[in-house]
Amino acid sequence: MLTYKQALDKVFDQISLLPKLEEQVNLLDSVGRVLAEDVISDVNLPPFDNSSMDGYVIKYNPDIRAWNVIGELSAGNYQEFEVDYNKTVSIMTGAKLPKGADTVIPVENCIISGNKITVSENYALKRGKNARLLGEDIKNNSVAISRGTLIKSSNISLAAACGKSFLSVFAKLKIGVFATGDELVSIDTVPVNDQIRSSNLSTLTAMVNEMNMEPVVFGFIKDKLELIESKISQALSTDIDILITSGGVSVGKFDFMQEALINMGADILFWKVNIKPGKPFLFSTFKIGSKIIPIFSLPGNPLSCFVNFQLFVKQALLMHYGIKSTNHFTAKLKSSAQKGDNKLHFTMAESSFDIEHGYFEVDSAGSQSSGSMSTMSKSDCMYLFPEELTMLSKGDWVECIRI
Repeated sequence: MLTYKQALDKVFDQISLLPKLEEQVNLLDSVGRVLAEDVISDVNLPPFDNSSMDGYVIKYNPDIRAWNVIGELSAGNYQEFEVDYNKTVSIMTGAKLPKGADTVIPVENCIISGNKITVSENYALKRGKNARLLGEDIKNNSVAISRGTLIKSSNISLAAACGKSFLSVFAKLKIGVFATGDELVSIDTVPVNDQIRSSNLSTLTAMVNEMNMEPVVFGFIKDKLELIESKISQALSTDIDILITSGGVSVGKFDFMQEALINMGADILFWKVNIKPGKPFLFSTFKIGSKIIPIFSLPGNPLSCFVNFQLFVKQALLMHYGIKSTNHFTAKLKSSAQKGDNKLHFTMAESSFDIEHGYFEVDSAGSQSSGSMSTMSKSDCMYLFPEELTMLSKGDWVECIRI
């Protein structure tokens, strides 16, 4: 049975073959997309020396602490003043510094008397203080935002300042999803007897959307071999790049997914990974001409399905686009935990930050049963319980993955 790393490596080997097509999108539509170009600044940022706060701008001299006020400058209303060692100009945040001036004294540190100011006795003058210099943030013709960046709202200001009203991003992959199970009914149906709503289909669609990919939903079907083969055939006849299925991958009498894939000529790369939840994950590929479609066949249990997507689909795609994951962190356990096997456990958990001590803490979010949707709903992360350990103590440091 493969370890998690071995399985992820095999998945990435196939995901890395997927195309990286590019498209232009409006700057405001780029959030959540992956940048396919280096954003090059066409100006210096800032484009001129300016004040970082409201105050008085001077030409620094350590021996002078009083100046005559000769004018006022505000952002966008520049006029030239001759500032020497004995003269100052009132200046607002963002306003351009006049020639010769190099230091700004905050207004709250000034004693104002008519057209004269004196710096407060306890204020330490320092050359260049509170002045933002031309190009100190970004130099003209330099890389402002690197290709492969997962664009967030925090990137928009810089891209706009570089004059980018459109950005080149990687095109969304089309990801097909469907679920299997005799027990499944639509989510707007009230289940009776042994029926359950098809929640995995909604979860998979939501996770694909969350990654800013394009879901193609093929619905759900009964656990019948011919129906599964027909649904796979239907999905593969479209222009999807990846197929994700839920259910039918364990060892039960009605688990037909692997048999269906083999019958259709899929290449089974592995079945089962030494993890919990999500052990019966099945990964295969299907070749159509020169195109190879990766197929993720995930368990039907909701928690297992969710964890497999996070660990394999999402992680492999982040790697494919060269996105540095910021979802990993370490935390202290708030309570002890134990297990009786040698699997790598991914424990659904809730995290919090201890402000006093400056570290994250983490605790189980509830039952780790593979069918526990309430635990999944409460969780904001998973913590790793290594294969070789059977006990974790309160206060132990653990690796966590933000979800």
